[in-house]
Amino acid sequence: IQYREFITSLVSGDLGTSIRHNKSTVTLFGDRFINTLVLVGPVIPLVFLFGIAPGMIAGARRGSIYDKGVRLMAVSSLALPSFFLALILVYVFSIKLGLLPVSRMGGITHHILPSVTIIAFLSPGITRILRSSMVEVMDTDYVRLARSKGLSEWVVIWKHSLKNAIIPVLSYG
Repeated sequence: IQYREFITSLVSGDLGTSIRHNKSTVTLFGDRFINTLVLVGPVIPLVFLFGIAPGMIAGARRGSIYDKGVRLMAVSSLALPSFFLALILVYVFSIKLGLLPVSRMGGITHHILPSVTIIAFLSPGITRILRSSMVEVMDTDYVRLARSKGLSEWVVIWKHSLKNAIIPVLSYG
């Protein structure tokens, strides 16, 4: 009976009342959603920047020391839970060094630690996907044809390879 009432309320848009704050959960969600947009809006382009550049170069230079380093960093970053990274960052930069605030919303300094955590959590996945896609695209016939025409390696990478290799990244994001 309780579950049926919950589902009926859910369908009508009533998510209940918070026990802790004694307010509608929709109101509490709305207040926090704005903060989420303020935080995530500027961070998403940085996630793609820090994910695409290393993935593209690593895929273009398959087997190099740079490629191995990027793969090691990406796998290591993916293995580290984001909440643990956030705790380490808070401990080092807020508690030990006193450089950044620990919590609450405010100026730009309040956004640095969450932004770094989001970037460090999402970028390695983009890097790995793009690297794999670049490796696959670099072995195709049209890339070999572009090279045989005498085009420079960067033109081959930027104009011919990246356009096709970035498709899986865009569907990931």
